[in-house]
Amino acid sequence: MVTIADRAAVLAFFADNDQVTEVLQKLAEKVTAAGVTVPGVTITEEQRAA
Repeated sequence: MVTIADRAAVLAFFADNDQVTEVLQKLAEKVTAAGVTVPGVTITEEQRAA
């Protein structure tokens, strides 16, 4: 069994992992849609053709 003892260290180790990026992207989209400001996130409006 593996137990995370230092969450920050584990996150730093996996920082460039695509799966972690996908999870962070989904979390950021969800909470920004609810009006929460997420540090390190840039929000751009999509322009749609008329």
